[in-house]
Amino acid sequence: YSPRREDDAVGCLEIALDAAIAAEAVQAKLRAGKKSGLIDGRTADDLTERALEKGVITVADMEILRRAKQLTRKVIMVDDFPQDFGRATQHRQEPERLSALLRTTTEKRPLVIGFLEQPK
Repeated sequence: YSPRREDDAVGCLEIALDAAIAAEAVQAKLRAGKKSGLIDGRTADDLTERALEKGVITVADMEILRRAKQLTRKVIMVDDFPQDFGRATQHRQEPERLSALLRTTTEKRPLVIGFLEQPK
């Protein structure tokens, strides 16, 4: 069984592989155009746009490249989490932890906690 749906991890990987293989022919056209001096560009997007302008690739070829790039990024980003992932629960636990550490002694003075000084 090999799923062929983008919402399935294995299926998306298979679809991305097919798209990357299809994009190889278009990338060969871009390399040939660059090697011949017909097109130039600093980035892959610049190179692709110039190739389209000069007729080295077609609009359909450009769509093949875009689709392959999109799917490749999707399968690579399987472990992509927001930068604040998990911090929301950490901040909720912090006040509880701090209050447990700041229990007072029988003299009603805070305990010494690491870097805190004992009040006089």
